[in-house]
Amino acid sequence: MSGKSVPSATPETLQYWEHTAQGEIWMPRCDDHGWVFPPRPHCPTCGKRPLDWKQLSGKGRIASFIISHRAGVGYQDEVPYFIIIVDTAEGPRMVGNLYGVPVTPESVTIGMPVEVFFEDREGVHVPQWRPVGSTVTL
Repeated sequence: MSGKSVPSATPETLQYWEHTAQGEIWMPRCDDHGWVFPPRPHCPTCGKRPLDWKQLSGKGRIASFIISHRAGVGYQDEVPYFIIIVDTAEGPRMVGNLYGVPVTPESVTIGMPVEVFFEDREGVHVPQWRPVGSTVTL
């Protein structure tokens, strides 16, 4: 056990977590207003329900990043570490950690291509990110 927080599935997020367990990212999408993330049972703009779930490619680019020098819960052995915002290829933004590069500002650039991989936290598969072509896993 890593000591990192383990997300809990809710009725709104259950389908999301079921797909991450299969190594895929799926999100709800409103035909009129786009992606809904975090998952909700209806479009926050127009109220449409139910929403169609669509698969994302798992590819994206770094939109922003920080290097954390403070240990969040479960991260005591990883300080310093990257926290990144990813613009997925399909559009929605996701937050995660970046692995597979030295934790220095020079190792990362805005726009850097990344791909998802999944960290198993007590059976819950949490999306994390690595540079495209990296084989790093947790």
